[in-house]
Amino acid sequence: MVAGWVASHRSQAQARAVRQGLGLPIERKLWDPMTIVSLWLAAAIPAVAAVALIAAWFMEAHSTPGTGGTRAGAEAITSLLVLTIGGFIAAGLLHGLIQHQRRAREQLRVRQADQQYLNDPDG
Repeated sequence: MVAGWVASHRSQAQARAVRQGLGLPIERKLWDPMTIVSLWLAAAIPAVAAVALIAAWFMEAHSTPGTGGTRAGAEAITSLLVLTIGGFIAAGLLHGLIQHQRRAREQLRVRQADQQYLNDPDG
């Protein structure tokens, strides 16, 4: 598995060197959109845990014994956690979509330069 990755990496580096020698644009290495979404979702775990701890501490500190405020506080914490998770999911999906568009534009730019190079009579 590692040998295949090394061979692929070496092949890509050689292709980049040839492209650079010909004066063609080189495609930038951009992260996969699913990697970005996964990182956002992974970042949501500690963020949700922190929000839960802070909200529980706040509710404990501000609730008085013998009142029914704990149920309302628990519902508020639940809503806050759902909003936190939803925010991370929305941000991750949006960032992934933007990255997908960036990769598509970059590939199109390189393909157009290739076509122009191949169709150029001086080439």
